[in-house]
Amino acid sequence: MTDAMLEALRAADEAARQACHAYYATLGMTLDPVGPNVLYDQIGTLYGLLCKVEQIAGHLRDNARRLSHDPASLRSADDTDPGLHAAAADSFLDEAADAARDAARRVNAAWSEISPVGMSIVAAS
Repeated sequence: MTDAMLEALRAADEAARQACHAYYATLGMTLDPVGPNVLYDQIGTLYGLLCKVEQIAGHLRDNARRLSHDPASLRSADDTDPGLHAAAADSFLDEAADAARDAARRVNAAWSEISPVGMSIVAAS
């Protein structure tokens, strides 16, 4: 049986890769930046993505935390305490969730800053 979250994460990873390639393909065709309306939508979508990354990191952290509380059912390939590895993963994933939250906050600020530019172009149309 395949893990639904893992499959969804793999699909998201592939979609992000395609987004990066789309940027470079577009950049190779023109040096003109995208219009403000498109940039506004792109930033908003990135904000949503980062919010979801924070959630995902939190879910993974929760799973690592549960593992760290039940080390007797685990084993470690390097002959160290598996609970310590799970606890370290918990800590790193907590930091990752915080970093994603901070990144989302900054992207949201950029989204707010570009908003009047996009809206003024729409109003002028």
